Amino acid sequence: MNRQGVKRLGTDISSQMIKAARDYFPEMKFEAQDFFQLGYGDDTFCGVVGFYAIVNLVLEEVQAVLVEVKRVLKRGGLFLFSFHIDEGQEKAEVEDFFNQEGNALTFYYFKVDDVKALVERAGYQVVDIVIRYPYTDVEYQSKRAYFVVRKP
Repeated sequence: MNRQGVKRLGTDISSQMIKAARDYFPEMKFEAQDFFQLGYGDDTFCGVVGFYAIVNLVLEEVQAVLVEVKRVLKRGGLFLFSFHIDEGQEKAEVEDFFNQEGNALTFYYFKVDDVKALVERAGYQVVDIVIRYPYTDVEYQSKRAYFVVRKP
């Protein structure tokens, strides 16, 4: 719990990421969870944050995640998520992610309008969409989208 009395919970499908998160934030609770089948009851959370949590998914999988997150959100709950924007590059293949040999990942980029259509189809209200340019010499040089959506 933080100073404002908000309970926080971090999740990831990877036990290695959970371990790393615990090392960085020992005061927080972390659990291994699958975004497609969250182990929580309906209407459990006031908010869910998924920064770049969908970047390894194809659009059809993003739709399934939107539906599952909506299930665990309380009425009026917010979902904040982000992704890299497709501006002619639909995906990137990384052979040795985090310089770990054999740690291959595919990162998918999405068109903002395509994701907005998925959000609306899943029954969310769009609160805001922010487009951000990358920080020079600090991060991968692609534009990013940040969505804030509400469960009605």
